[in-house]
Amino acid sequence: MEKVFIRFGELPENKKSKRFCGEVFEGYEKGVSVYEGIIDKEEIKLIMPSLTASACVSLSGCLKRKMYIVKGKIIGKGKDGEPLLKNLKVIKPKDEKEKTL
Repeated sequence: MEKVFIRFGELPENKKSKRFCGEVFEGYEKGVSVYEGIIDKEEIKLIMPSLTASACVSLSGCLKRKMYIVKGKIIGKGKDGEPLLKNLKVIKPKDEKEKTL
């Protein structure tokens, strides 16, 4: 098994993810929000930071976005407990048809 970071959606130009409360924009995170995951026998498995209502809503919105395997330096945690990275580099974009979580 290989530990990876998973990013849903394009990388933000300002290198900071937006933070929302419902539909209300609250500001920016300190870095780019990602999820932790593992690759096991060619299958990507997502590790949820917590099962709060906010985290589940955030993930449901992500499933319509393109998925990337990325690497970077962990600089903290976001509002939903997700890792925040800086110096992000895309390792591998995943095709929509391949998306399996």
